[in-house]
Amino acid sequence: MRGSGELDTFQDARLALYLVRLLSILEQSRPTTPGLDELIREEQRRNTLSDGRLVSQVVFLQFAYMTLVRLNERYFKDNAKCLDQRLGPYVPKVIILEQHNRTSQPSATELARWLRNAFSHDHVQWREEKFWLRDENKRPKDSDKWSWVEFEIDWPVLGQICEAVVFAGNDLLYPRWDAATP
Repeated sequence: MRGSGELDTFQDARLALYLVRLLSILEQSRPTTPGLDELIREEQRRNTLSDGRLVSQVVFLQFAYMTLVRLNERYFKDNAKCLDQRLGPYVPKVIILEQHNRTSQPSATELARWLRNAFSHDHVQWREEKFWLRDENKRPKDSDKWSWVEFEIDWPVLGQICEAVVFAGNDLLYPRWDAATP
């Protein structure tokens, strides 16, 4: 992260993570905190929303956009090592449905690019408890070289991936000091 604009964008992503966590805490506290449920229901009525959960697929879609699309592409390139470490555990949780001219299982960096492309090109749908996504590359002039992949991911896993993207930025900004390192 080099310029102040990039740092501001990263702070926006951190704020998005904070809001998801805050909504989760509010949702979990509704049954045990007197007046909280009524306060939330009143605000939902004022905004003509149906009574419902505060944390839903829509919240994760917004969070994903803030962390995967709004962050500059250079963030993902400059931070590749941290991203590989942070996103690595989530790669096996991605279900590849169909693909053409792609590797069978993506690296963590490729997964970040697939997600980023799917969100930025509006190739995302939600189905039950999963998101369906598609990343495609139709830039080569020869259509035989076009590539695409369709995949599914559980929406809590998408949230964990987005959280890992933010944590990777924290790793870059605030490196951990290791006593064993000279």
